[in-house]
Amino acid sequence: MNDIETRRRYLTDAQWARTSSSWKEIKPLRDFNQFRLTDETKDQCFQRLQLAGYRIPALVIDQWIYQHYYNSHTVDNYGWIDYREAEFNETSLTNYLLKTLYIIEDYRPYVNQRSQSRPFEDFTCKSEDLEYWKTNGSWRIPPIVLDVKSFSNAPSYAELGNSLQLIEGHTRLGYLLAMATAGILQKQEHGVFILRKSVSH
Repeated sequence: MNDIETRRRYLTDAQWARTSSSWKEIKPLRDFNQFRLTDETKDQCFQRLQLAGYRIPALVIDQWIYQHYYNSHTVDNYGWIDYREAEFNETSLTNYLLKTLYIIEDYRPYVNQRSQSRPFEDFTCKSEDLEYWKTNGSWRIPPIVLDVKSFSNAPSYAELGNSLQLIEGHTRLGYLLAMATAGILQKQEHGVFILRKSVSH
């Protein structure tokens, strides 16, 4: 199956056509149907994009771009962004702001379901992540959040909130909310990557 046939398994031609040229450039060089030894690894993808001038952290590539590049929601809501004029800043958000993040409609039930979990009995994650939750009271890998207001050219077809929007990390947010409900959330702030338009552009 060639690249076009593979892409059409996930996206329509119209969806693909309206993505930015930079979104097309950051595509991981891998077979999206099955693992191949010739696939570009996450680290190789990070190195290639760095050399090409993209400021995308390895942890962002790892959890989002490499995994969900052809996801329909990802493409429609974030594929229009010019990633040459964007940056991902690692920072912290308060519990209040995290609770007010906009979540796209299709993922809201998923977050709500996870928020009903019993900490830590119901947390279905890697052992290293579970241990981190227990030890640090937070997620091990910062989720990705979009600063919607920093972009003035968002298309009408993208489902966007008014301020900060969760891109990746719906399970993590749900578990954090579960801890808050259980009254065991001690930390007041938690790390995130915020995607915004670069101030230099």
